[in-house]
Amino acid sequence: MNEHVSKSNLLDKNDFFECPKDGICSFEVLKNKLIKLKKDEFGIPYIELDKSSTTDLLKFSYKRNPIEGVEDSSYEEIIYIDVKNIKKSISLKNEELSTVNAIFGRLCFCRGSSGYFPIQEGNLSIKKISKNTYKIDFNFKINGVPQEITFFSDTFNL
Repeated sequence: MNEHVSKSNLLDKNDFFECPKDGICSFEVLKNKLIKLKKDEFGIPYIELDKSSTTDLLKFSYKRNPIEGVEDSSYEEIIYIDVKNIKKSISLKNEELSTVNAIFGRLCFCRGSSGYFPIQEGNLSIKKISKNTYKIDFNFKINGVPQEITFFSDTFNL
């Protein structure tokens, strides 16, 4: 069995979410993984992925197409969410998002606004639609950091 299950064509699978036309969006489930947000000796946040027998990690990514002929034009936003043995639907808001380690990553050559940040403002809904299939809807805002993606929605299997 694969360590993770990948799904990358959100536009075909979803009626509500549209990936920005200048990039590619993907969604994947990293089986038996959890995320930790840490800080280095300079106070700069970074992430660590660890093995876990009880947690799977949801990863949404938006990767903007690089600008041809422009150095350092790569840009990516990543959202991570830990899920522990979901038995039924869950709904979380604002400070409750810390219970699933909701983390936003902004990876770019953007001085002062690149890195990983806890998501503290938003609404997360994960609904069980069949035995192993779930639907996620997540809208969120990161204060003090520009962001392209403020909402995504998809279905996934656990």
